[in-house]
Amino acid sequence: MDSTPTPGSVAVFPPSLAGSNGHGHVAFVDSVNSNGTVTLEDYNWVSFSYDQHTMAIGADGMVYIHFTGTPQPPPSAPSGRPAVVYDPNNGNIEVYARGEDGAVWENYWSPVSGWSGWYSKGGGIVGEPVAVYDPNNGNVEVYARGEDNALWENYWSPTGGWSGWYSKGGGITGDPVAVYDPNNGNIEVYAHGEDNALWEDYWNPSAGWSGWNSLGGGITSQPAVVYDQSNGNIEVYARGEDNALWENYWSPTGGWSGWYSKGGGITSAPVALYNPSNGNVEVYARGGDGALWENYWSPTGGWSGWYSKGGGITSDPVALYDPNNGNVEVYARGGDNALWENYWNPTAGWSGWNSLGGGIT
Repeated sequence: MDSTPTPGSVAVFPPSLAGSNGHGHVAFVDSVNSNGTVTLEDYNWVSFSYDQHTMAIGADGMVYIHFTGTPQPPPSAPSGRPAVVYDPNNGNIEVYARGEDGAVWENYWSPVSGWSGWYSKGGGIVGEPVAVYDPNNGNVEVYARGEDNALWENYWSPTGGWSGWYSKGGGITGDPVAVYDPNNGNIEVYAHGEDNALWEDYWNPSAGWSGWNSLGGGITSQPAVVYDQSNGNIEVYARGEDNALWENYWSPTGGWSGWYSKGGGITSAPVALYNPSNGNVEVYARGGDGALWENYWSPTGGWSGWYSKGGGITSDPVALYDPNNGNVEVYARGGDNALWENYWNPTAGWSGWNSLGGGIT
């Protein structure tokens, strides 16, 4: 353990570091950047959700654990985008991905023993899994679309271990998204249905699973979901059949709003985040011109309308809020198959696009 990070090491946050809530924190080091920062992946850093963010290498005494071995891939190497979750029960960083055999595979890092190596969790899934930590019971819950197009769940309990796969029914046609709702303790899962409507199934600590409920609409992309800390809303965004962005939100006082068009002409699934720097909810998507476009909602000014952030991207964007510096960071694959970043700083504004290299597909 030392103060020099390497890709694959684990960053250890002291309790004094802002955002550690006096308890400390750990994160997986994705990359070490030329500007004196590290790109980290973790969970429970912002609103009980997975996050990827950058921090200064030596931020307030942060140190790094290194390992003598490299985790080996499973017999069927993961394919598709992995899901990552931080488990506060044991400090593990857990990575889930679909293998070439269609099963879900897990590799976790333990503060005591390091990387576990890959283990199959079985199942037969299509698309990419999503993982969420449930503060109600300490479970780590993994959801994915099965080969029968139903939603399937496999969860790990601190007392019972892995549950095995259970079908939650439904007929979904895309990867699910999940969110923890602090208003009521629900775990809420949303997915694109076979009828192009948005469908929801939620688990309540008192009543259990709700069963699938249609939220209507005509959507053509994977949805994005965000918890808005400014008003307690759960907000869902998706591309409509007219290629505009559409929103349906749930309010603690008014229930579901119904669908509203936010205009635009987008060619990717949207991504949404809550920005604590200003209370905005910000939505990003690829436009018909290949550029990144943004539309944000402000508590004082409402919706901004669409603004181009330039660039030439060839994938769905991902975005996150970095509590270290208040930045909002957006990443996407470029036309050269490198990873590109454009970030917004509360003082300096947008950085413009910077290549982070690599060859991603």
